[in-house]
Amino acid sequence: MAVANGLSADEIAGKMHLLGEVTGLALRKAFSCPMEIDLMPPDLVSKKKMKSRIPFFIAASAALIITLACWWGYCWRLRVTGENNRAMIEAKLGTLRSTQSQIDGVVSLETNVEANMSRITSLLNLRVRWIEIVRDIQSCLLDGMWITSILPVPRRS
Repeated sequence: MAVANGLSADEIAGKMHLLGEVTGLALRKAFSCPMEIDLMPPDLVSKKKMKSRIPFFIAASAALIITLACWWGYCWRLRVTGENNRAMIEAKLGTLRSTQSQIDGVVSLETNVEANMSRITSLLNLRVRWIEIVRDIQSCLLDGMWITSILPVPRRS
């Protein structure tokens, strides 16, 4: 191997053992090498591969954390919206309940009025019933006959 002229032969002989690596790297750069020998132990190779994967693990972890945060935010927003809707519905329900109590009061008043009205109607029907009875009896009488008195007789059971 040729060495520069400015270097002494004794200096090169003392550092000859270091020239093997440099020569190998120069040959690899200059020509294509048909065979490469990797002297790294498998343990170090796996550690090196693991170190190269760390950014991907960090990115996946960050994506997972962001996804969980988004789901938490969505659920929190859904809960808040549900509580707001529930409060609105309860407020409307309160007004409807007060209206319902007013309606119930009117319905009970209507029921009382209907009960009184049916009692009065039955009394009026009884009053008219006697007139109908007398009219029916008169329609059965011959011309010129008059009814002077009617005595009701209670039924015996």
